[in-house]
Amino acid sequence: MLCRVMKREISLAAFLAVLLLAGYLIYPYLFESQPQQAPQYMPEVTAAASLKREQAPSGKEAISIPSGRNVTVSAYLKLQVSDVNSAQLKLSQIALKYNGYVQSSSIYEGGGYITLRIPVEKLEDALRDIRSLGKVEVEQRNVEDVTEQVLDVETRLKSLKATESRLMDLLNKAESVKDIIEIEDKLSQVRQQIEWLEAMRRNLETMINYATVNVELKKEGYIPPEEDLLAKIWEDSRKALIGSIYIIVVGASFSALPLLLIASIYLAYRRRRSGQSPIKSE
Repeated sequence: MLCRVMKREISLAAFLAVLLLAGYLIYPYLFESQPQQAPQYMPEVTAAASLKREQAPSGKEAISIPSGRNVTVSAYLKLQVSDVNSAQLKLSQIALKYNGYVQSSSIYEGGGYITLRIPVEKLEDALRDIRSLGKVEVEQRNVEDVTEQVLDVETRLKSLKATESRLMDLLNKAESVKDIIEIEDKLSQVRQQIEWLEAMRRNLETMINYATVNVELKKEGYIPPEEDLLAKIWEDSRKALIGSIYIIVVGASFSALPLLLIASIYLAYRRRRSGQSPIKSE
């Protein structure tokens, strides 16, 4: 008898352990959104094959842009600085100095990320000033040829504007209300496409005229604080418990309908059996 009780307790403990483990594993996928990670600005150096690189006088790699081509230029620098907030302010001043602007900025404990937009013709001067803010750990350049995209947008705009002109002529000659409504509807659609392409062209022009400079700042000597072991144990236990409760509740919800159906069938069968009493012979 005692052995049977011990086996039952061991089985129950093993079941609870498995349930807690399953709850811990499933918890992140049910209750937590994906952790917010700091943006990684590490562009791949995949310049088009037709773009040639030269060695700049400063010793840093510069990119020569072939005439007649439209390209976008980006750079990435990782700097060690003594004061992150001061470096952020100086980066903003560098952008203004060269008629650029700060596109985005994110500062956290021990570092930060800043994205600048700098006129292409001022890029090398701006990079020289940025390097002076601290120790350069990584520097990369990236060039992308967007000539075909620009030509595609221009061609489509030209075609749509010709269509718009023809529709305007038809609208001026239309006499019936039905024709006027149909032409105005088509004209509205064409103009929407023209506005969309013009916005795309402006965006391409901005990308071509302004280089993107992504700067990652890292504070000198910064060591991330050690994680509290007791707090981690408590958090993991909480996740395991909540996840296990979730599994039980969801499992019960999924099994409730099949069990109810089986119980109904069984009860109907029992009633039918009890209603058919055997006929006794006299």
